[in-house]
Amino acid sequence: MGPGSVAGALAEYQRFLRRPGRYLDLPLPGCPCCDPLEARDVLEYALRRLRHSARTELSQTVARLDEEFYRRTLPDPRPHRPPGRFGGWWYHRICER
Repeated sequence: MGPGSVAGALAEYQRFLRRPGRYLDLPLPGCPCCDPLEARDVLEYALRRLRHSARTELSQTVARLDEEFYRRTLPDPRPHRPPGRFGGWWYHRICER
């Protein structure tokens, strides 16, 4: 992770969640510039590495965004994406088609 990685990932996750519609349409895998799951992986990495004082505010922001992501996606009984480095729950969600 380089300078600005966390800010960039947070901005990408927020941008994805601002999309209109009841359900979110997840982009095809393999596009790191517009993949909210990749951005969420970066945020998870940062949350695991930051000191407590710095982690608190980011954790609250990510938790609020995660609630929106969870609300606007559905469980995927057969995940079509390989789990990220953290195997996060966000890899096991889909949009309704």
